[in-house]
Amino acid sequence: MQSGVNLVSLGLTTNNVYVTPGVAVVGFSNLSATPPLAKSADNSTTQENALKSSNNASSINQVFGYVEIPVEVKYNVAEGKFGVNLVGGFSTLLLNKDEVFVETNSFTQSLGSSNNLRSINFSGNIGLDVDYSIYKNLFINVSPMFKVQTNTFSKNSGSIQPYYLGVYTGLNYKF
Repeated sequence: MQSGVNLVSLGLTTNNVYVTPGVAVVGFSNLSATPPLAKSADNSTTQENALKSSNNASSINQVFGYVEIPVEVKYNVAEGKFGVNLVGGFSTLLLNKDEVFVETNSFTQSLGSSNNLRSINFSGNIGLDVDYSIYKNLFINVSPMFKVQTNTFSKNSGSIQPYYLGVYTGLNYKF
C-alpha cells in the first residue's frame, strides 16, 4: 500500500484561433471571463496593434493543476537488488490552478477561468514500479504511471476524457 501528495500541472492548447482586435467576446459557454482585450487607457492600442501585426493568428490555452493524493497497491513481481512491482489504485485530485488565456506572437491576455472544471475529481491509476536497493530498506525508484481522470467536468465538456502518463521518481524507505 502506498500514498503521498503530488502537484500535477496540465494544459490544453487550441491553435489557429482567429482574433479580431478590439472586439469583446461575450458568452463563452465554459468560461468565467473578463472580456478579452478589454480596453483600458494604457494598453488597448498596444494590444490592438500587436494583434494586427500578428495577422490575427493566435491560440487559446488552458492551464489547470491539481494537488493529487494517490492511494495505490503494489504487487511484487520480482525481488532482489532490482525489484519490479505492478501498481494500481486511484487518486483524489483537488483543483488548485485554472486559467484560460489567448496568446499571439506579441502578447498574452488572460480570459479568466473555466467554469466547468470540478474542484474535486478522481483518477484510476495503473503502472509499473522499478526499485533499486541502495541500502537495506532504502530504494531509488522509477514508476511510469497511466492515469485516467473521471468526473473532471461539471457540464459541456463534449467528449473530452482527460488522461496522462507520468513518470514518478524518488527515494523509498520500506518498513
